[in-house]
Amino acid sequence: MTILINYIKIACRNFIRNKFYSTINILGLATGIAVALLIGLWIWGELSFNHYHKNHKSLGEIASIITFNGVTTTGEYASVPIAEALRNNYPEEIRNASVTRGINAGLLVRDKKINASGLWAEASFPSMLTLNMKKGGYPGFRDPTAILISESLAKSLFGEADPVNKSISINHEYDLKVLGVYEDLPFNTTFHGVQFLAAWKNINNTGNTQNDDWLDHHFQVFVQLQDQSRFEILSSKIKNLSKAHIQGGWEELMIHPMDRWHLYTNFNDQGGTGDERIQFVWLFGIMGSFVLIL
Repeated sequence: MTILINYIKIACRNFIRNKFYSTINILGLATGIAVALLIGLWIWGELSFNHYHKNHKSLGEIASIITFNGVTTTGEYASVPIAEALRNNYPEEIRNASVTRGINAGLLVRDKKINASGLWAEASFPSMLTLNMKKGGYPGFRDPTAILISESLAKSLFGEADPVNKSISINHEYDLKVLGVYEDLPFNTTFHGVQFLAAWKNINNTGNTQNDDWLDHHFQVFVQLQDQSRFEILSSKIKNLSKAHIQGGWEELMIHPMDRWHLYTNFNDQGGTGDERIQFVWLFGIMGSFVLIL
């Protein structure tokens, strides 16, 4: 204890004797540590993107590499029948598969109307995302008239009242019943901003007319793998799944893992390529280390 007090006294004397240089050193060190901490927090946020979902390590999205008339395009869009083919042909590797389609709609409750963004989704999708339910639940999401809404949307539409089992109209076309209310999805998830999930089996759902159309790629297909399965192995198995159903063109499928969605946005049959966000993570990491050392 005496030694520590002596060190403090010496430090104070040196500071008083060299106020200018000591102030510069202290400010420089404090600034460097602050910058390094901010960069470290940003990097942590990037690397933990989508970790809100408990199944993030086993979730993926079907991506396709399509060639028609000599033009090759890639995208994370797929046709409706791919999901059923995956469920039927690979039950040992795939636990769940779900088709979704985005929708921007006006939600009406009595005389109140709010424009919101959501998804048509098949029954397994809420459990795949491990939504944190605040009221109600999603086991009954197979009901074609079911809808799940976020906390913020529930408050906007119903105020402080319990919305479970209440009715919501979508664009005056679909009358749905609120099955549950889930916690607003955080900003560091791909699904941030999804305010509601509407049951895929709803009558006249736009997707139901495309169940046998392998060429219509206006949908997204998400999969949850069995614990022992690997994305690379399954991607090689499903590679030619749709080729027999496509005439006049060529399509190759792969699974893009959720943990790579945010940092590896460009891809081909080998996975992430090109100018991707992961490069900025490395760049800022090097900058943060340099600032701290300096």
